[in-house]
Amino acid sequence: MLNEFEVKEIITDEEVLGQWSEVIHPKKEGKELQKIIGEMKATIRAKNLEYLTAPQIGYNKRVFCVKFGDNDIRTFVNASISNMAKMTIARETCYSIPEKRFIIPRYNMIELCYYTPLGDIQTCKLMGRSAWVAHHCVDHLDGSLTSDIGLEIDDMFDNATEEEREEVIKMYM
Repeated sequence: MLNEFEVKEIITDEEVLGQWSEVIHPKKEGKELQKIIGEMKATIRAKNLEYLTAPQIGYNKRVFCVKFGDNDIRTFVNASISNMAKMTIARETCYSIPEKRFIIPRYNMIELCYYTPLGDIQTCKLMGRSAWVAHHCVDHLDGSLTSDIGLEIDDMFDNATEEEREEVIKMYM
């Protein structure tokens, strides 16, 4: 079934990605939603990605998929973060901003409230990297790119002493 879905190129145009994504109604817009999800999952599998948002493949809708393990790709529709705890500084890259790295404040625990593709309301608690990835995806849907809110880092940052890195992070925060 996935063979019928097109593998999409990832959009890197920050002006396009900087838009607030529209709510999609799973029951009213089910066919469109299934097409978006199919293309997202086909793209994740073909490009071996960890996550993907609908805006990254050209759909301005509040949908994202996250890969948990080898074959478990979960879909989150109209997701919002309802609770968060344990802030930390994460290192991130973004498929839409290739070859750049950032540090960004993230929470080690978030609770998501979302719709399933069939329109059922669910919540889940995510921890660690899964929480960071989901938060990154919600940022995308809100039109915020990692480059908007993160601090770009380079080899100088990595080669700095621990004290120097802490000083940079302190100034950033």
